[in-house]
Amino acid sequence: GASSTHPTDGTTGNICPAGSYCPIGSSVPTPCLAGTYNPNNGSAQPSDCLACLGGKYCAGPGLKQPSGNCTAGYYCPGGQIQAAPVGLECKVGFYCPQGSVTFLPCPAGWFTNQSLQANCSMCPAGFYCSPSEPCNSLTEPSCAALGYNVSSADVSNSTLWCNATCQLTARVLNYTAPRSCPLGYYCPPGTQFATQYPCPSGTVALATNLQNLSACVPCPWGQYCPTPATNLSGVLNCSAGYFCRSGATTPQPTDNVTGAICPAGSFCPSGSD
Repeated sequence: GASSTHPTDGTTGNICPAGSYCPIGSSVPTPCLAGTYNPNNGSAQPSDCLACLGGKYCAGPGLKQPSGNCTAGYYCPGGQIQAAPVGLECKVGFYCPQGSVTFLPCPAGWFTNQSLQANCSMCPAGFYCSPSEPCNSLTEPSCAALGYNVSSADVSNSTLWCNATCQLTARVLNYTAPRSCPLGYYCPPGTQFATQYPCPSGTVALATNLQNLSACVPCPWGQYCPTPATNLSGVLNCSAGYFCRSGATTPQPTDNVTGAICPAGSFCPSGSD
């Protein structure tokens, strides 16, 4: 009963509604397919249906707007029909907040060691997490070669944790993961790079994975440490004619705190305390 090519009376016809398109000769609107949407009235072509926006999903046909945001722990390139699309789970070493278009690398000082993560975890004490030293499962030593049981990957294992984690990630490349704090440095939680927190001069640091400043032990009495000593050869005897107390940084201290010149009436051979 339509008497016009552009009916708008709602009885004999009407303008094509949003969420649909109406080619020439349409008797009913054709819904846009799942994975697409159309916010506009009066559309005539299938191409007027837009691919669902990245970070969103379009669950069914005939949508005017996307159904909602992609679920946290997943990422949604354009055109998705599910909030948690199979095969687009957030990868190990990355994070995906709600509405993610792709998986995101953890920033310096943070990491993940599981998939489906919405947030990164702070790098643990005794380790550093640097994007400039990414894990790479193609080049890290294999777990088997290291004699490591991959079923019990544990951050407490300071030597093998990162390598094992890299091997457990289906060969995902280049993500931030904890690495052992090197000799001469300490790494509190959230440390961003290996040399961020050097032990001060006048201290001894003979182990890796130090967690705080107090782990940098003062140089022994009778000796001095011009730089943080990372082996016993870095601990040197105080000069003859001087005595050195704990924490000395020079062979001839004069501050009366870490040492001083030998007082009258005394003698001070090398190494005196």
